[in-house]
Formats: sequence, structure tokens, C-alpha cells
Amino acid sequence: MDPALPQHIGKYLIREQIGRGGMGLVYRAFDPALEREVAIKIIHTAKLNFADQITRFAAEAKALAQLCSPNVVQVHDYHPDPVEPYLVMEYVRGRSLSAVLREDGALPLRRLVDCAWQVLSGLAAAHGAGILHRDIKPGNLLLAADGVYKLADFGLATGAGPAQLDDGDLTNTGEIVGTIRYLAPERAAGGDATVATDLYALGVTLYELATGKHPVAKDDNLLRIAQRISTEPLRPLSEVLPKLPPGFVVWFDRLVAHDPHQRFPTAAAALQALEPLEIPNDGADRRATTRRTVKTDDSARTVAMTHVPQAVADGNGSGNANTNANGSGSGSGRATLAGTSRPPSTAIAMPLNGLRPVPAALLRKPRVRFVIKLILAIWVFSSAATIVAGLVISHRAINDQEEHFRKELANAAAAAAQLVDGDVHARLVQAGTTAARDAQFQRIVIALQRFKQTHPEISYIYTMAKRPDSDTTHLVSFVVDASEEIDRNRNGVIDPDEIVALPGQLYDASDAPRLMQGFEGATADDDFVKDQWGSWLSGYAPIRDTQGRSTGLVGVDLAADHITRLEKDFLTHSVVLLASTLLAFLAAGVLVALRMRQPIIALQRGLLKVAQGELETKVEVRSADEFRILADTFNFMIGELRDAAAIRRAFEGFVAHSLAAQLNRPGAVPSLRGGLAARLYCDLDQGDGPLIDRAALGRVLSHLLPLLFDAVRTHGGVPERVQGTGVLIVFPAAGAGDHPQAQAVRAALAFLAAVENGGLQARVAIGIDLGEDPSSVERRAVALGHLNRQVGTDLLVSSGAFLPIRSSFYADRLRIDALGQDLPAEGFAVKGAVSV
Repeated sequence: MDPALPQHIGKYLIREQIGRGGMGLVYRAFDPALEREVAIKIIHTAKLNFADQITRFAAEAKALAQLCSPNVVQVHDYHPDPVEPYLVMEYVRGRSLSAVLREDGALPLRRLVDCAWQVLSGLAAAHGAGILHRDIKPGNLLLAADGVYKLADFGLATGAGPAQLDDGDLTNTGEIVGTIRYLAPERAAGGDATVATDLYALGVTLYELATGKHPVAKDDNLLRIAQRISTEPLRPLSEVLPKLPPGFVVWFDRLVAHDPHQRFPTAAAALQALEPLEIPNDGADRRATTRRTVKTDDSARTVAMTHVPQAVADGNGSGNANTNANGSGSGSGRATLAGTSRPPSTAIAMPLNGLRPVPAALLRKPRVRFVIKLILAIWVFSSAATIVAGLVISHRAINDQEEHFRKELANAAAAAAQLVDGDVHARLVQAGTTAARDAQFQRIVIALQRFKQTHPEISYIYTMAKRPDSDTTHLVSFVVDASEEIDRNRNGVIDPDEIVALPGQLYDASDAPRLMQGFEGATADDDFVKDQWGSWLSGYAPIRDTQGRSTGLVGVDLAADHITRLEKDFLTHSVVLLASTLLAFLAAGVLVALRMRQPIIALQRGLLKVAQGELETKVEVRSADEFRILADTFNFMIGELRDAAAIRRAFEGFVAHSLAAQLNRPGAVPSLRGGLAARLYCDLDQGDGPLIDRAALGRVLSHLLPLLFDAVRTHGGVPERVQGTGVLIVFPAAGAGDHPQAQAVRAALAFLAAVENGGLQARVAIGIDLGEDPSSVERRAVALGHLNRQVGTDLLVSSGAFLPIRSSFYADRLRIDALGQDLPAEGFAVKGAVSV
């Protein structure tokens, strides 16, 4: 150790000097009480020009100490020594962005957006507490080793963290504070520091980080620089980098608007406008920090999940397919996720003390008993099948009956045609409207009426003849109508549909195509024909003279209501038969359901006893069917659970003890409930089934837990409790606008990297979710943690938790198909941090 260094400052042990500025020194020190490294900033009071500056310095230190943001260097302690007051701050392992620019060059777009997002998050927290930074520049922004950007030096002093920082003035009220080339135009003109000036300084910093060059040229004359800044807007970034996305260009131009009224009103507003921007992949090196990747082999099993091979927020992902905002690819199609060789864990947490109370919901009587459902199912399905079959048979039978009627009508018409002399009929046709004067006319009427009397189902009987234009006009003429004029509707009047047709009266046969065929051979209508006399099914047969020529036809009509009555009678008998059949099916369903009820009740009682922790229960089923196999499987499961219970109790007890030791408090670990928080579930199960591998159990407890707790503590998480085969950890929100899920993801990545770097051959699966309802968030986090086992990934984050922080991490978008209410429809397999 350098002999010039003090050995300690207060209780803190000094390790080395890491910064020097005009206002004081910065040391890396060790806090023995909390066993952590800190940075101590000593302020030389001789450098303070006014008596009240110490008071204002103390007030600002207290305000900064109240900030709780992962993107602001935390103030742990303040000592108001009258000679050399000092601050104790978070020690950040990493580099300042001025060093990053000097060593690595300009930032790729993805890392630039990640930087803007994180710095704005810290700036929003500071502004919300009424604190202005007043000196934002690359030298006052720190990039930690885990990819977290942090704001340092809120106008208090110079030199913070592990990097040497540029000089600047302190907190003199009314003076221009900050490095000249990062000042906003209104500040360069002598105006006050505001939220808008901080945002402008951040914009200039981002400009420099994006291009590698400062947008304001250097000049030895500071007044000339100030005048240029106050009068000349910055050159548009899109002119220097023409390939920037249009949305980002609009956002950035507003951030560095020359007029402060055109800038974002707050850092939170700028952050809100940045979050939804889609930033394309710019080819930056993607260094994944998780051990497993998502495969795109078509032969891999999906395990109820599908994969879109594209990095979320335009990361590289593990495939090259183009994906739209909805996650649907247009390249090589959807790839499947690789599964692991082991099945998902089926372990359950056994009760440690006494029996678990059975929830009332398990003991209540169901609204509809299974027996009733089974009876209804058998009856409904069998009834439906019977009804469909009955309808098909009935339809076929009715069609056959109608075909029979058509044949009978054609035969009846042919028999009636034999009663009419063809030569006489030809003469009547020639007579036209005067045919009724012919003596033979009445003889034909009498003959046809006698025929109708022997066939009472026939309503009308008549003869017709073709006209010269019948083939084109479809008009034919009546010759003899042997029907009777009867008041069928009994209204006391012979209506038009009850009048006998006169000789020569025309009839339009357009709707009765079979009628025209009846002049050549016996036939009948295919369907009912509706005319002025009603709806009929008619038969036709030709009248031939002695030489065999057709001189007309005989038509016989059967009323539609006659056939309808026959169909109704047939359907009535069919319904009676169907009802009898359905009753028989109902009786059969009752018998089957009652037979199945007993083994189901036995299994239910056995499951309730297991839910209470009674592992000595056994289910007996006397039948030799599938229920017997189910009962034997249940009994085998109980045996396995009995073997696992002792190991499970030992596991939970050891982990609970480790949690309490990590928190330096005896007894049970407290549970953080209520409020917005991210919850991380780390599944440490090393087995291939319901049992934990005894050989792996010691390795899990002795190696993985310390690594997990160290990563969690570093990123602000609190171990909450044991959950099944893993540990549940909560990351509470520090305040409005905070994103605790980002800290949870970084803790998970740090833990996975530690496991990998330590060469530990262990299975680790982590799920993360965000929300205000602890129970639902816990369920989803646990479900996502277990799902890693099935899809071959390490870290799954719900879409609701990941989308707001997507610009900071690489991940693969995963669609989750039909896996229950505890899982979101979409998740993200996180692979690494953008800025690591």
C-alpha cells in the first residue's frame, strides 16, 4: 500500500486512490461491517468559496442518499466533517464512457439505445426527487461490468468510481456549472439549470457516443464556444449517420432541440417515448451470457411451445428468419425448440408440520355430479346418433313413398287414357272452344268421372292437347275437364281454383316439364307443381288414335295435403319409435354411470388424503379394467412421494437456513408483499423425476446457493422463501417509473455466468415475472422456471416484464401454446445484456 495513503477514514479501510479533482480525492475503500467495497469522496473545504456551500453540499448529499435507482451511483453515508467532509458511495467496477470511447470507439446503435434508456431511468429518478445533475458528459457516466449504466457526480465534486473524471465546478448558485461543450444553449447564454438542460446535455453525450466525435468543435476561447452553442443548433445526427431508424432520429432531434420548449418536458417523458421504438440489429457483437441456446432443428420436440427464430428487440437470436411485430416469421418458417432428455420436474413440497387443511372448494358438492354428466353425455350422443339415423331413414322412406306415388299416378293416367278414343279426341281438339257441343264430349266426361270414382285419392282428371307453338311457348290447351266444381273451402262461392277448365282454355306448362313429356309416354311430376288450382303432384299419359299417334294426354292430380298426411303419419310412428329407443339409451347410461361412480369416489378420497399430507393412504379398486390400472398408478405415486418426503424436508430446511444466514437474521425469512415487484424463481432441482438426486443435493446446497445469493444481493434482490425445489426472490420497485425486472434479469445473468465460470455441472432454470399481485406473479415465475426444463433454456421472462426493458437485453421470442392459466401466451428466453 502507498505509504502516503491514509489507512482508514472513519471505519472504512482505504485500498487505493482512484480519482483526483480540483475539489478533492476519491478512494476505493472497504466497509468491514457490511463486507463490501465502497468509494469515498473527500471534499477539501479550502476549495469551497462560500460559507453556505458546506450546508448546500450536505443538503444535496442527503437528497442523493434518498435516491434508489440502479442507474444512479448510490450514496451510502455522509460525514459532515468541518475540515474534510466526505461521501461514502457505491463502488462501481467498470469504466467511464469517456474511457469506453477512447478504448472502443463509438457505440453501436443497440448499445447506444441501451445507454440512453438506462441513463434516462436514473435521470428520471433524480428529477423526481428534485435533483438536477448539471454536468452530464461521458466522463460522468459509468458502465459497470454487468452492463448497467450509472449516473455519477451530480454537480457535487469530481472524480468518482474507478475512472479518472474531468474537472468541473461545484454547486455555486447562479454560476454556470458543468463542462462548457455539453451546456444547453440557454445555459450557455447565462440561464438557469433546468430539467431541459440536463436532457440537452444527455443528447450531446449520446451524439458523441454515437459518432465518436463531439458535435461542438474545440476552441481555446470559452466565450466563443458559449456564443456558438447559444446561437447555432447542432448538426442533425441523421446527416452524420444517415442509416439511423426514422423513429430514433425524431426522438433524438427532440432531445437536443435548440429551443428548450421543444424538448421533452421530463426525463420520464423522454424515456416513455424511447421505450416503444423498434431498433434494428446493427451487427454488434452479441456475447450471450447464458449457457444454452435455442436450437432450430426441425426434428426437436416442442413440448407445447413454438419458437420464432429472431432476437427480440432485433437481436441476433438463434436464427435468421424475418419476424414482424406479431412474431410471425416469413423466412424458413417456425422452428421448434430443442427439448432436454429429462422430463419436467414433478416434485411437490411436502408439509413440514402436521396436516394441511383441505380447501373448502375440494369438499363442496359439485353443481352437476359426474354421474349426471356421464348419463347426459351417453344419452345425448346416443340420442343424437339415433335421431340423425332416424331422420335419414325417414327421409329415405318418404322419398321412396313419393316415388311410389309418382309411379302409381303415371299408371293411373295410362289406365285413364285407355278410356278415351284417340280419333274422337283428335276431333274435339280440332273443334277447340266448341268441343263441348260434340256428342262424344259428354261420353268422355262420364268415362273419366267413373274412373275418378274408382280412385278417390285423385282430385282432378282432364285431357289436354298440344298447340302448334307449344314446344316454344310451353302453352297447352284443355280439351275435356272431367273434374267437378265443388266448394272445397265451404265459403259458399265457387272460387277460381274450384272452376272446371273450359275446352280451349290455355295452361302454362313451364313449371311442369313432365307434362310435355306426357304427350309421348306415361310419366309423373318430380315435385309438387303449384298453379291456380293449388299444389299438386300430377301423372300424365298420351291418348293415341288408331294409328298410334298422340292426340293429347290424360292428366290426373293428387292434392299435396294428401301426401302431407301420409308423411305426417309416417313421422309420428317414427317419433314414437325414436322415443322408445332414447329411453333405452338413458337407462343404459344410468347403469354405466353408477358402475363408474364407485372407483372415482375412491380415487377422490385418496387424493384428498394426499393433499392433507397422509402418505399412508391406499386406493382399492376391485374391477379389472382401466380404473384398476389408475388405482395401481396412484398407489405407486404415493410410494414415491413417501421416499421423497424426507429428502424434501431436508432440502427445504437447509435452504431456509441458508436464506436466513444470508440476510443476517435468525428464524423465518420475511416475505415482501404488495406493490410493484419482479419475482425471480430459481429451480435448483437436479433430479430426473419426483426425487432429488442425493449425490447432487450436496453440490446444489454448497455451491449454487452462495452464488445465487451473491448475485441477488448485488442487484438489490431479497430472498423470500423456498418454493418447491427452488428459491423465490423478490425485487421490489424503488419508486414510480422503476423497472425492477431489469435488476432481476441482470441478477439471473450474473448467477448463470458465475455457474458457468465456476465449471459447475448443474441444472439451473430461472423464471421472472412482474406485477403487483404477489400470488399471481409467483405462480407465473414458478411456471416459467419449470418450463425451462422442457424447452432447454436457462432464463425465461414473461412478455409483460420483458418488453419495457427489451432494449437492454438479447432474447428469443417464444410463443407458449396451451399450457394453462399460470403461463403467459408469450415469453422471452434471455441470452445476455446488450452492453456487457
